[in-house]
Amino acid sequence: MSNLSIVEETTIKNKQRLLEALEASLGIVSTACQSANISRQTHYNWMRDDELYREAVEELADVALDFAESQLMRKIRGVLIQKETDGLPAVFEKEPSDTAIIFYLKTKGKKRGYVERQELTGAGGEDLFKEMTDDDINKELDRLRKIQTLKT
Repeated sequence: MSNLSIVEETTIKNKQRLLEALEASLGIVSTACQSANISRQTHYNWMRDDELYREAVEELADVALDFAESQLMRKIRGVLIQKETDGLPAVFEKEPSDTAIIFYLKTKGKKRGYVERQELTGAGGEDLFKEMTDDDINKELDRLRKIQTLKT
């Protein structure tokens, strides 16, 4: 006989069923919940209250990201498409996607200058101005404005 109550056993089975549905839907919560017949609110309650469940869901998010990255790389390389034309098999080559290449460079190539805007943060993305008061920031802005005025 199990030490778990029927409710606890059912909850464990439901969590497993929802995790499988999340994997199948690549992490899309609405689709997974509908497939598993479990409410979205229940899923978010489990995320809040069950650390192991939350970690499993977060790991699945990485699987979905890996899948999306593999599709992006496929677009970057170009693809062969097999279709039937007039009842006969045919293979078409699709050129690499300029959009996919640009997207990849803008997201993964920032340190090489592939950016549209510069982000002013410290190492690890922390706020450069967190130690400054509003007065300190205003004084620094005034100083920079004076420098800019001298240059023009």
